Amino acid sequence: MTAITQSARPAPPQKKPRLTNLEKREIKWGLAFISPWIIGFLLFTAFPMIASLIFSVTEFNLLQPKDFKFVGLSNYIRLFSDPQVLKSLAITVRFALLSVPIAILVPLGLALLVNAKHLFGKNVFRAMFFMPQMISAVAIVVVFGGVLNSQSGWFNRLLAIFGIQGPNWFQDEQWVVPAMALM
Repeated sequence: MTAITQSARPAPPQKKPRLTNLEKREIKWGLAFISPWIIGFLLFTAFPMIASLIFSVTEFNLLQPKDFKFVGLSNYIRLFSDPQVLKSLAITVRFALLSVPIAILVPLGLALLVNAKHLFGKNVFRAMFFMPQMISAVAIVVVFGGVLNSQSGWFNRLLAIFGIQGPNWFQDEQWVVPAMALM
């Protein structure tokens, strides 16, 4: 009888293993490195989503914030009973059904074509597809070369209005890195 009662008893809870100093330090550093993402997520994603949800079930006027009144789902009922909203949703769905497959299949097909084994002039086609990326980078360099020109750039001219001598952006060792960062 005692053997049966002993086997029916639950096992004593296991002690949680203590963290070593190294594990604690790794956790602190991990949290320190991920904290900018967490803060950004909270500020720019989670809080605006929660605020939007709250505003969607209330009647709120920014000009008179004290007239904050809970209206429940009546805003949603009014929204989905409006024929203009339903028409715009139908247009949006139709646009998405057309554009998303095209935006996925055409680049995928071109990538497969450019990497085909027996394609003649493969490098020419690759250059043609990569050219828009390079042209925009070159355009940025040309524009900022003019903006940060030490003689005639508008940034140095703006500084001259305030009586400040503009630096030699691309000729001075101290200013080259800030100039590149500005670009």
